[in-house]
Amino acid sequence: MRNTLLIGVVAVLAGCAGSKARPDPNDTAAGHWQGVVVRGGFRQGITVVLERGDSGWVGVLDSGHEIVPLQHVTVGGDSIHFETPDELAFDGKWDATSMAGFLSGPTTGSFALSRDTLDAFALTGDLQPRRAVWILGH
Repeated sequence: MRNTLLIGVVAVLAGCAGSKARPDPNDTAAGHWQGVVVRGGFRQGITVVLERGDSGWVGVLDSGHEIVPLQHVTVGGDSIHFETPDELAFDGKWDATSMAGFLSGPTTGSFALSRDTLDAFALTGDLQPRRAVWILGH
């Protein structure tokens, strides 16, 4: 009886050791980020979408007026760097829920972003589209 129990416990532990835990989507900078850029005393809302591709990091920045591709995107540890085509460089720190840092280039300032966990394309481990919401008017 004792040997049977011991064999059962060893089998369960061996099964657990062979299984992979689902990666935590918050362990990566990839995702949809929303926040503000402050420069020259003015605040501007922005959205940044980052994705890790086969050849490195890619992304876009949406300022509400235009969407531009990000260049020279690098993520290392908790540091992040990306640039816009007009040579505005973003350098900062990020964690699971926020990203903040400074701007340099033709203008200087700061930025602060939060991960948008409600976005349909945010990394959740099991990507699920949002359900459509119908608004009926008069």
